[in-house]
Amino acid sequence: MKNKTTAQKRFHETITTKHVFTENEQVFMKRDWEEYDGIEVGEEIWYPINFQWIPVKILEKSLTHQSNIQ
Repeated sequence: MKNKTTAQKRFHETITTKHVFTENEQVFMKRDWEEYDGIEVGEEIWYPINFQWIPVKILEKSLTHQSNIQ
């Protein structure tokens, strides 16, 4: 993330976020209004994404292993 500087302040670029929720270990993401046409105003579209929860210990072990290989 790049820093921006003005005469008075130094600040980071805006972080873009998405709405998500989980149901039965499946993660869903909400589509932005700009992403679709022809949908009635007020209708929300949620779609499943390919996401797998990984415990921190397993992730840490995997990253350590990968760094040792390189």
